[in-house]
Amino acid sequence: MKKTVFSFLLNIFILNTTFLAFTGIKLPADFIYWWTVMGILSVVIALHKPFLKFLTVKRNFITVWFASAILLGFAMYVLNLFVPGFVIGHSFIKGMDLGIVTIQDINLDMIFTLVISSLLTSCVISVMEFLRSSDSDD
Repeated sequence: MKKTVFSFLLNIFILNTTFLAFTGIKLPADFIYWWTVMGILSVVIALHKPFLKFLTVKRNFITVWFASAILLGFAMYVLNLFVPGFVIGHSFIKGMDLGIVTIQDINLDMIFTLVISSLLTSCVISVMEFLRSSDSDD
């Protein structure tokens, strides 16, 4: 029970911090809808283990990353359709000049915002899961 609650809260923290990086993802202002969105997404992320077991795929970093990205992307799209206040739109990434390297401004479409945010979130979650699993034998 302790591990489940810890994973649930860790997933919510990771989701919230990665969503702050994208200007195109707006979380609901209503507290109940916010918890609903975060709770559903956290549960969906936890479903990657049964999903991979159903597909009879060995769990390693890459498979966990892509399985959780697919599940998270699908859930975010469905929540975008049905939950008021949860909006996925265009994201704008400001360019920068690092002297030798210049990065131009990037404007991401809704689909690219959804895909990149789900890939980034699932990558961070996969790293955290494998760092935690290296401490103990699952």
